[in-house]
Amino acid sequence: MRMGRPNKKWRSSSKKQQESPDSTSPTSSTGNKPPKYSSPTLVVGQVSSNVIHSILSPALTSLATQSVEKYADEVMRYEALVAESNLRLGDVASVGAFEHGDRVEIDPNGDIHAAVQESNQSTALPPLTPPSAYRLFTSQSDIDELASLLASTSRHFSAPSNKWKTHVNAAKFERLLDEKYGRFRPFITAHPELEALIKNVQRKYAMGEFSPFRKGDPPMGRTTSIMILFMMHRNGVRVEGVVLAALFLLVGLRPWALVALVCFGRWLMERRRKMRMAGVPRKLVVCDPYYARSDDEVYN
Repeated sequence: MRMGRPNKKWRSSSKKQQESPDSTSPTSSTGNKPPKYSSPTLVVGQVSSNVIHSILSPALTSLATQSVEKYADEVMRYEALVAESNLRLGDVASVGAFEHGDRVEIDPNGDIHAAVQESNQSTALPPLTPPSAYRLFTSQSDIDELASLLASTSRHFSAPSNKWKTHVNAAKFERLLDEKYGRFRPFITAHPELEALIKNVQRKYAMGEFSPFRKGDPPMGRTTSIMILFMMHRNGVRVEGVVLAALFLLVGLRPWALVALVCFGRWLMERRRKMRMAGVPRKLVVCDPYYARSDDEVYN
């Protein structure tokens, strides 16, 4: 209730429906019309999750009925044409035989028939083509079979136990495996422990475990690290040791990265040591030293 003001009058839809009972019919001008694109079995105000029963089944059944009706019309038209052509051919043959003076027969009904059935090429009608029976729906039994198939499918996908979700999830899992592993899927399926290893490696890579740089705070401050490096240099530590210590304390390389760097430097040094100088043959001639020769060989 509002202070100093009367209550606001609200329009009631129930009173309007009581005044006009046919207002809710789709054909009335004042009633609520159904949506333009809606299923024949749709109830306005109720949402059905069973799409097969509410949308697909009525549409497919209507198409099947139209196909059967069209096929039945074509068959009846063909039968009428066949009967008409046979009657026309018989009348022409009888009249022609009567005009040429041939022997004819008259049945009790008064119809004239030729005694000898001879077909004249001039009076022959073109052959009629029957309607093709190779169709999806040709009889009522086909429509009933379609209805039973749609009903069983609808019950399967709308069961309260939701067993169909298990099959859908399994199919989705198989598709994801094919997209993820491709040709290596049989090998991964035969060795499932590899999948756990791959996931662990991917997780660690995403977390930065394989980064050569250290994460977090350094083991000591920058000033302390510089003092330690200066003391190492004053005490005669080799340059390689001082450089590695600086990389660990200041740059923040991890121990495995330092070991890999040392191994790479060692390999470069050995490779440089084994390189040949310019002009030196690949294979040197081995000769005896001068002190191992006799006097005659030395003087000669």
